[in-house]
Amino acid sequence: MTGDANHDNFVRGRHTSVAPATLAGVRLTHLGSFPGIVRVPADEAAAAAAAGRPVPTVIGQLLTGPADAGEYAALLADLDYLEAYVPGGTSNLYDRIRVTVTAGGVPVEAWAYEYLRTTRHESYIPVEHGDWRRFMTERGLAAGADKWADTIPDRSHD
Repeated sequence: MTGDANHDNFVRGRHTSVAPATLAGVRLTHLGSFPGIVRVPADEAAAAAAAGRPVPTVIGQLLTGPADAGEYAALLADLDYLEAYVPGGTSNLYDRIRVTVTAGGVPVEAWAYEYLRTTRHESYIPVEHGDWRRFMTERGLAAGADKWADTIPDRSHD
């Protein structure tokens, strides 16, 4: 997200626009030192919608990449590097997936990185409201803080 260290190090000055956006049908999780999104099973999302409950949604930003195909490919390669994503890799932590986000009330196709590990570690913290920046602020950490791991409960004495 804009203002975070990874944005400053990998993306700043390389995108043409930034807009608030939401991604429905995924859950946000604090993974210890970074966030991860995980898709909600389709039947669970359908049941929530049918019951009038909100479908889990993540709040974030849509960054529009450069129009130049070479610059776009270079930006995507740098983001893949940041997320340790290797196309076709068998040990990726994330998969780069096509999603439809909503920005300004309009559906827009975009890339997102889905967390792949299905084993849930006891220290993972669900971010129920889906807003990473709010979550970090609630824990007294500024956007882009590099002390995310400090927000995990100490369970060494349990």
